[in-house]
Amino acid sequence: MRAHGVRDIDVRGKASGRAPLTFLLGPATRPDIAEALGGTDVPEQPEGYALRVAHRTVALGGTDAAGQFYAVQSLRQLVTRTSVAGAVVSDHPAMPLRGSIEGFYGPPWTETERLDQLDFLGDTKANTYVYAP
Repeated sequence: MRAHGVRDIDVRGKASGRAPLTFLLGPATRPDIAEALGGTDVPEQPEGYALRVAHRTVALGGTDAAGQFYAVQSLRQLVTRTSVAGAVVSDHPAMPLRGSIEGFYGPPWTETERLDQLDFLGDTKANTYVYAP
């Protein structure tokens, strides 16, 4: 959120209810997140998640840690410089393995190129990187 101009971030274990915008992140079964998701369908598949932006609350609930990560990646796509688009998302991957292979068909990647690829894989919700010299 800091990359989008948010200067005052207060991280707490429990929402105070006084913040202009509250983010809830964790298991979709956690009572406060389940309530904030407001009946949004949460896929039961591994890596599934639900995301709901409504009023002053952004709820991100995953079926597992990977699902929570993917919920955050989807939220990043909804954030503009000055606002968060209202949305309801229920998603899970159609394929269990998604990613890329670095296979050396030419010069090997530099460390910077490899780290850029890992950032790209995270942004696109991929979960596999194969290093195959």
